[in-house]
Amino acid sequence: MSRPANHPAYIPQTPKLFENVAIELRTKLLAHFDWLTNAYLIAERRVKRDADGRELRFPAVQVSGKEYVNLLPDAHLKNHSYLDTGGTDTIDYHRARSQVQTEVGLVFFFNYRDLYPTEWQSSTIERVKSDVLDFFAQTAFSTAQIKPVRFLDTAPGIYQDYDYWEIDHQFLMKPFGALRVDLSINYFQNCP
Repeated sequence: MSRPANHPAYIPQTPKLFENVAIELRTKLLAHFDWLTNAYLIAERRVKRDADGRELRFPAVQVSGKEYVNLLPDAHLKNHSYLDTGGTDTIDYHRARSQVQTEVGLVFFFNYRDLYPTEWQSSTIERVKSDVLDFFAQTAFSTAQIKPVRFLDTAPGIYQDYDYWEIDHQFLMKPFGALRVDLSINYFQNCP
């Protein structure tokens, strides 16, 4: 696993279903948050073995053909986001047009000094949450209806389903921070 500072996100050549939503969300996040170094698409659950032979689960995104980047907090990745899907979609199937409902986590890792350069020491996670809510209030999406439904701001909540205890705890203390906002997303698939 490599950890490049600003590896470009891998964009599917022929996006389908939720990939279209993820690409639009990525584009709008990067346009809105100037501090965001990268907005990766959909993370996959990957597993590696540590020196003791234990399996470690972590989120990763594809950045090229066979190369993946581990997305657990790391200052080398700078300020980034990614989508963590739960793997369950509810489909209201109709021959002409089907609706798909899913819930995903939008995870941010950031350095407060980049978000609020002159006020980083006094800024809190509540300010970041407010900025994220403002983003969704001000942004219209053409591919989906997206609604924030909950914030999680502790390691067990943000990195649920992963071995977050492997995170160097300095990456969840100021000047660093992380936040997960769970999103309820409805999108449509037109059927031929």
